[in-house]
Amino acid sequence: MTGPASPAEPDRDDAATRSRMARLRAEQAKVLERVDRTRRRLEESRPRSKLVDTLFGAVESDVAAGGGVLAGAVAFRIFLFLVPYVFMLVAVFGLGASAADEDPGTLARKSGIGGIAAKAFAGVGDLSTGERLVSFAVAAFALLLATRALLKVLRIVHALIWRTRAGKVPSMARAAGALVLLVTFALMVTVLIGKLRGESVLLGLVATILWALLPVGVWLLVSWHMPHASDAPWTALLPGAIVFGLGLGLLHLVTVYWIARQVEHKTSTYGAIGFALALLLWAYLLGRLVTTSAVVNETLWSRYSERRRTRAHPPPSSGPSGSRGRLP
Repeated sequence: MTGPASPAEPDRDDAATRSRMARLRAEQAKVLERVDRTRRRLEESRPRSKLVDTLFGAVESDVAAGGGVLAGAVAFRIFLFLVPYVFMLVAVFGLGASAADEDPGTLARKSGIGGIAAKAFAGVGDLSTGERLVSFAVAAFALLLATRALLKVLRIVHALIWRTRAGKVPSMARAAGALVLLVTFALMVTVLIGKLRGESVLLGLVATILWALLPVGVWLLVSWHMPHASDAPWTALLPGAIVFGLGLGLLHLVTVYWIARQVEHKTSTYGAIGFALALLLWAYLLGRLVTTSAVVNETLWSRYSERRRTRAHPPPSSGPSGSRGRLP
């Protein structure tokens, strides 16, 4: 039989725990010191590097505009837009039946977050014709309200970042319809690209190029109709559109390999609440892309405008005696 533990054993365990905690704190302090040292070196190189100065300027502009809070506002409106939009797609095209038989990862690879959301409305096919018509009418009205609210928030967010007035859209209903058609077109092209990738290598290469350029073109069009500097050409909005396109590609990978699994696990545990949480997370990441693209455009354009004004009106040079602008 094993005898009772000696009093020295708990002391040794406590000493080992304290030693591990001390090592962890020391490693954490080293990492923080290394990060702080790197940050100081980058800040010192700002006057010599336009790239570093632009990056720091973008971060400062994002913090000043409250990018995280603005992304949350955009994410909530995106969530309210997606729910009735996907419901209408399921009710009209019957996507729920096919989505119910596939796992979230496959749906995400085929049609992105829309395919995952369609799985949540798989039961729409069990409704009667009358119930489906009533649900469609309610969803259409909810989609109109959600789209109008999303457009208003997008205009306010861009106005705050660009430090200008949001203004009013001449026809909000027409703009809402255009946004819905634009999203539907992008979703259809995404599904088509997914099918082309399985046909041949050449078609897969063309589809990959289209898949990379589509979000850039779409967001460039959207950004042009959002508040921005009055003297900024469309080329000034291209960097943010490229950032949005690259970020959307990364977000698609996150959706396929992480959010889809979270939807599957959380839905089996928490039901519809788990799906809503995963969809809100996706919407927040997309909202962060929206604010980041606007911040990048505003930062680059403000830096360019400042350099242009400096070249047009250079500061007076100092004379030999140190006085500024005085002739000898």
